[in-house]
Amino acid sequence: MPAHATAIITSPAAPALVDRVRRVAAFSSKLRNLQDGKGIVLDHITREAWPFAAALTLKSAKQKRAWVLCPDARTQEQVHADLTAWGVTSLFFPRLASMDDASSLGDPDTHAERVSILAHINGSNAGVVVICAGSLEESAPAPGELTASGMDLRSGTGLDVEALLSNVADAGYERVPVVAERGHFARRGGIVDIFPWVAEEPLRIEFLDNKIESLRAKADGRRRRSLRLRCDLLHSVLQVLPKTGLLVLNQRTGPCDIQPSRF
Repeated sequence: MPAHATAIITSPAAPALVDRVRRVAAFSSKLRNLQDGKGIVLDHITREAWPFAAALTLKSAKQKRAWVLCPDARTQEQVHADLTAWGVTSLFFPRLASMDDASSLGDPDTHAERVSILAHINGSNAGVVVICAGSLEESAPAPGELTASGMDLRSGTGLDVEALLSNVADAGYERVPVVAERGHFARRGGIVDIFPWVAEEPLRIEFLDNKIESLRAKADGRRRRSLRLRCDLLHSVLQVLPKTGLLVLNQRTGPCDIQPSRF
C-alpha cells in the first residue's frame, strides 16, 4: 500500500464541526473575503491543526479547484489523510523518486498518476490536490499536449522516418548513439529505437524505406501490431498548475500560517 493510502475512519460529526466553526464570527468575517476572490492569512495555527484550517478554508472558498501546497512530504501525507476526515476529498500528487536530475521521470506508474491528476484538475472546475513544495520544479507534461503529442504507429503503414525523428526531437528527446534511458532515441539505418517517458522499456521500429516493417520491444523482441507513442514535452509542475486556487501551508519562525492566495 502506498504511503499516502492511509485508512481513514471519518466521523459524521467532523465535517459538521468545520461548518460550525465557519459560522463563528471571528472566522466568518475573515473567510468572507474568499467569496470575493481575495486571499487571507490564518495565523497562530499549530502544525497539527493545519488540515482542519485547510478544510475550513477550502469549504469557504468560492473557487472550488485548489492546490494545497505543503512544505514537506510528511506534511503532505498528513494533510491529505486528515482532509478526508474533515470531509474534503482530495487527490495526492506523488513525488518523483529522489534523483539528482529533477527532469528525470522515474517510475512510469508514478508519472502516469501525475499526468492523470494534472489532466483532471485542468479539465475540471472543481477538485483539490495536495502537493509537496519540492514537486514544483519536477518535470511533467502539460495535459493539453498529451493528445496532440500522440502518434499512432502500426506495422505495415507508411511513415516518413525523418518526420518521426523530427517530432521526437521537438518533444524534448535526446538523440544518442545507443538508447539507455527514458527520453533517448537513436537511429541506425532503417532501425529507430525510442525510450518513451512513460514506458518500462525502449521500443524498436524497423523501417523498409518509408514503411513500418515491424514494431517490437527492444529488450526481448516481443512483436506488436500497433502502439501509441507519446512524445510528451516536459515543463516544470509549477508551469502547468492552474493559476487560481493556491492554498499555502507555511511554517514561519513563530506562528504557523495558512495563506490562501489567488483564490
